[in-house]
Amino acid sequence: MLDLKDTFLTAWSRIKPLLDANPDERLRRLARRHTARLQRPPREWCIALRANDLRLTPLHVPMVPDRAPARLLPHKVHLTAPVVRALTHPIDSGLPRAALKDFAKSLGVKPAVVLAQARAGQLELTRIKGLEHKSDRWGGIPLVSTARKPLAPGFLNRHRGPDPVWGTWWHDLAQTIPADFEQVIDRVPIAHADVTASHLPIAHTDPTVLCNPITFGQPARRGPRPPAPGPDHPRRFWGWRWLCPACHQTCRLLFYPPPVPLPQCITQYLKRHLARDDRDANDPAPTFACVKCHRVRGGLSWGSKDAWNHIVTLLSAGLLFGHEVEIPAFVRRHRKFSAPKRPQNRPSPKRHQVEQLLLQNLTYPQIAKELAISEKTVAYHTLAARKAHHVQTNDELKQRLRTTNTLTARPRSA
Repeated sequence: MLDLKDTFLTAWSRIKPLLDANPDERLRRLARRHTARLQRPPREWCIALRANDLRLTPLHVPMVPDRAPARLLPHKVHLTAPVVRALTHPIDSGLPRAALKDFAKSLGVKPAVVLAQARAGQLELTRIKGLEHKSDRWGGIPLVSTARKPLAPGFLNRHRGPDPVWGTWWHDLAQTIPADFEQVIDRVPIAHADVTASHLPIAHTDPTVLCNPITFGQPARRGPRPPAPGPDHPRRFWGWRWLCPACHQTCRLLFYPPPVPLPQCITQYLKRHLARDDRDANDPAPTFACVKCHRVRGGLSWGSKDAWNHIVTLLSAGLLFGHEVEIPAFVRRHRKFSAPKRPQNRPSPKRHQVEQLLLQNLTYPQIAKELAISEKTVAYHTLAARKAHHVQTNDELKQRLRTTNTLTARPRSA
């Protein structure tokens, strides 16, 4: 948000006199604070805790009973302000680099996750042979560097953190938690009846229940659906889940939405024209809960048309619109799907069959019965044929098809 400071000040200095001169327009914009866009906390402004964070151990976080995590049993996690700040503060590799295992340990993930980030181009991976008299069969000791771009442990998209348009304010987001914050949350293990990965005996020994194997080039002949494995069937540990304190449903992430950090000019304007109770009406509950209980809004997507309007509305508490603030040069909008769609040169065989049956003056039900398809599919192929031949009615389509068939049937010498 610091990068947008000059842009917001320029727009606010132009709009503020208009709002002061027109009280009706000011009341209309203040009423936008009660819309769903501003009442739902955005994902970028939420502190998130992962249930499978490897740093959640009895040595770092108080747990009751303390031996339950080692035995894969349900337990209670006592969260305090220092614990949450230690688990959610940004992680940087430092200068110049950090060891792969040490960096993964500080992030609370396995080294394989950091290697996946390096393959995606998010981290810089360097291998050095003979470092500290150590050897590695992959070509050297792996060292990683974040290139001065800290990672967010609470983000599951490879810990990339919020979009760069929000600035660097999220680095100090954990400091907004009150010093006397305390909350006890249950964490439960999840087990699946996984057969292939755990080297356990097969789940269903009855050969009549199992599906027939799929052979190459032939359609699969599926049998009856196998029943669910019983409670006595051996299962495999599949990770941890939080038990939401509000709805008591299991989830991977718990969110703590702090108040939205507004610019100082917007905060002073709200204090002047709103009462204290009305200003704090949109503040979410200061507690950890799941995404559904807090009604957390999804992250920013530049593929949406109102992405910039969404940012401006949040940062101005509804007092500014997107078209009133100039988009900075460093913000580059991109398409939701950057890869262009490849045209399919292969003609549709089903549509060709529908066209030939239309030339025989058959109705939609007759064509559907002849081709063993639904009448809706026939209508779809007919509409596609009319668009391809640039006609409006079926009679014009038939005339165009007869003309096309006559031209294609002539020999080349003609």
